Amino acid sequence: MNEFSSKKTDDHKNLNFEWIKQEVETAGGSFHETERHVIAHFPGKDRLLVSFDNLSSLRSEGARKPWGHDLARGLGWGSLGVMTKANDWFRSTELSDHLTVLRDQGLFSSYPAVSMYGASMGGYGACLFAPLAPGCTVVAFAPQSSLSALDAPFEKRYRYARRSLDWSTPEWRDAAQSLPAAGKAYLVYDPTVRGDLLHARRLHGPQVIHFAWPDLTHKVPPSLKRMGILKPLVQGMLEGSMTTTQFHKLLRARMATPVYVYRMLERASAKGHYDLVERVISGLPADFTNWKIRLLRRQNRRNSNTV
Repeated sequence: MNEFSSKKTDDHKNLNFEWIKQEVETAGGSFHETERHVIAHFPGKDRLLVSFDNLSSLRSEGARKPWGHDLARGLGWGSLGVMTKANDWFRSTELSDHLTVLRDQGLFSSYPAVSMYGASMGGYGACLFAPLAPGCTVVAFAPQSSLSALDAPFEKRYRYARRSLDWSTPEWRDAAQSLPAAGKAYLVYDPTVRGDLLHARRLHGPQVIHFAWPDLTHKVPPSLKRMGILKPLVQGMLEGSMTTTQFHKLLRARMATPVYVYRMLERASAKGHYDLVERVISGLPADFTNWKIRLLRRQNRRNSNTV
């Protein structure tokens, strides 16, 4: 079993990088492989999107692509994808050394604009490596700031990574120390997820925009994708043009998404708002209520009768 992965992850490990390697070569880019990562650069114009894998990337099916690859290529942007072979939370000197070499060779400065992008572990990477391109735009979904007990003593999740990785050395460790290098940073997270909220509070500054919204859960991108707003939201943030007003306008779509409504009602029922939950469900369109909402209604009624 790989030292830096859980057994569950290893059982489903996807190390199929052949497609992306061929695509890079065809595009005249570069493909660099280390013990734990693959770094693939596709040349483009206007903006370089630097993306970081998340914890689920190793369990993806089919040939691997960098996070946000299709969006970047569709817009004609350059793409620099940091892809994981082990979920080591980017605590690899091979990786940081190679990214530093790319910086010194002028890769980041050769583009008019640079955006860092990732979710959860990838959001940590996006915030952490902002100093490679001072003034860049960071977009991070449910970002973690550090797993070091010195930096984030409240963090009790990711036990295997906290125990097995070296969090003692300060180099490229604390994203809260790195994020001030960004020109603008968008953090999107669910404030009802306590760990995510506490990390977000460490990631602050005048250039940091917090888009906190309940019931997105830790898995923010899938929630936004189900609402049909992931692509316009991400593109607007990566370009640095997304405003709070625009964000709230896009989020109006949440009320047409059964999974979001279910989470909202589930939380309301847990707080004892039984009559409110019953009224909301009664007003939903017949074709809107899925099996989860029907089950919640039965549970809500039972709980209401026991009060």
